Amino acid sequence: MRAPREAVWRACSEPRELVRWRFPLDMTARLLAAGDASYRMTLRYEDGRADTFGSTFVARVPNEQVVERIRFDAPERAGEMTVTTVLRDVAGGTEVAMRFDNLPAGVRPEDNEEGTRQALVRLAELVEVRANIDRRLAGIERTFGVEIFYACESGSRAWDFASLDSDYDVRFLYRHPRDWYLSLDEQRDVIETPIEGVYDVNGWDLRKALRLALKGNPVLFEWLSSPTRYLERPLAARFHDMALSVFDPVKAYRHYLSMARGQRRTYLMGETVRQKKYFYAVRPLLACHYLLAARSLVPMRFLDLMDAVTPPADVRETLIEMLRTKRRASEAAEAQRLPVLDRWIGQSLEALEARAPDPVAPADRAPLEQFFRFAIGA
Repeated sequence: MRAPREAVWRACSEPRELVRWRFPLDMTARLLAAGDASYRMTLRYEDGRADTFGSTFVARVPNEQVVERIRFDAPERAGEMTVTTVLRDVAGGTEVAMRFDNLPAGVRPEDNEEGTRQALVRLAELVEVRANIDRRLAGIERTFGVEIFYACESGSRAWDFASLDSDYDVRFLYRHPRDWYLSLDEQRDVIETPIEGVYDVNGWDLRKALRLALKGNPVLFEWLSSPTRYLERPLAARFHDMALSVFDPVKAYRHYLSMARGQRRTYLMGETVRQKKYFYAVRPLLACHYLLAARSLVPMRFLDLMDAVTPPADVRETLIEMLRTKRRASEAAEAQRLPVLDRWIGQSLEALEARAPDPVAPADRAPLEQFFRFAIGA
C-alpha cells in the first residue's frame, strides 16, 4: 500500500473504514452497528442476496496487528472464523498480510482468497486516496490559518453510486481564530481550492455553516450524515447536535423536490440521457417520500434510502441494474431513456407537488448563538 502504516492501520481497525473496502468487487457493504470492540455488517451481492456477520476485535495493536473473530448469521456458514491482519513497513509504504483461520464450511478457500485480493485492491485505493486528502486538508489549514474540524465525502461516492472515474468531492467545515470574527469587514467565508485530478476540496466557515443550518440548507445536513468522514475533531460532534436541533423537514422537502424537477427538465427529456442524471432525479424524489414518512435526516446511501422508501418492484429492479452498470461505466456514459423510470418520476413529481411534511416550530437560534461563542472562544 502506497500509504504510511498509520493510515493503513486506521482503515483496518475502524468499522467505519472497514465497511469501505473489505468486500469483493461485485458486492457492496453496509455497517449495521459499531461499538468499542465489535460491529455488525451486511454484504450485498449484485443479485440481491446478502450475508450478515458480527465481528469482535480480539486484539488491536496500534499500527501493527488486528485480530477479529467473525460469525456469519447464515447457518451454512456456521462457526467462528479468526481474521488476523498484520502490517509492516516496506519501501514506499506498508505491507498488509491477512490470515484466515477456521474458515466456515460454506466458504471455499479459493473464493475467499480471490475475494480478499479484490478487497485489498479497494484498500490500496482507499488508503492512497485518504493519504492524499489528509495532505490536502493539512495544507489548507496552514495556508489559510484555520482549523478544519470536520471533513467528509459528498456527492456520488457518499451516495454510493459512483462511477469508475468519479471525483472525490471532499467538503469540510472550519473555524478561524477568534479575532477574525471581530473584524468590521465582512470576510470571505468559504475556502475553494482548485480541482487537482480527481480531488475537489472545498469548505464553509463555522459561522456560515450555522447560518445555513438555521435556513434549513439540506446540503449541510447531507455533509453531516455522510458515511465517509475524513476528519472529525471534538467540535464536530457538538456542531452536529446543534445543527440537528434546527433541522426542518419542510425546507428539505422543498429543496429535494426542486432538485428533482430541475434534473428532469434539464437532463431527462432527450432521446438519450447521461446515466447518472437518472439517479440525480430519483434520489431527491426518494428523499421527499422519506421526509413525508420519517421527517428526519435523509439516509445518504442510495440503497439505504431505497430500502426505507420501497419504490415499486419494477422501479427498484431497474435502479439496481443501473447501479451495477454505472459502477462499471464512466461519468459521461449515455443510455436510452428508460420508460419505467420516466413514468415513475413523472407520477412522483405530480403526487409530491401537492404535499409536504407537517410544519415544525420555528427554530430557536439562541443555543446556536451560544455554541458559536463557545466555538470561537468568545
